[in-house]
Amino acid sequence: MNVEHAAVELLRGAFEAAPDGMIVVDAAGRAVLWNRAFLEMWGLSDEVMALRRPVPPREAAARLVRDPGAFLRELDALRGDGVSQVQGLVEMADGRTLEMHSRPID
Repeated sequence: MNVEHAAVELLRGAFEAAPDGMIVVDAAGRAVLWNRAFLEMWGLSDEVMALRRPVPPREAAARLVRDPGAFLRELDALRGDGVSQVQGLVEMADGRTLEMHSRPID
């Protein structure tokens, strides 16, 4: 195992061990990396996330929030902007409220 591969594996381990649900989305809106806490928080499966298309995970997540239309519009605005940092709350249909932080990766 070379040093670069070892560093990537260390970062993946840290990402997976984080207590907060995290997801990395590319410029096209596709999920490219997520941790177990994210899946548990949103009730999504690796199979849905691994479809590598933006629509299925977005639609699955939208069904879980109180206002799906507003949620999808916010996701679209974030993807189209590419520079905004957003902090807010997501009200879930089951009564939970999740804190959301989003920012582009430089």
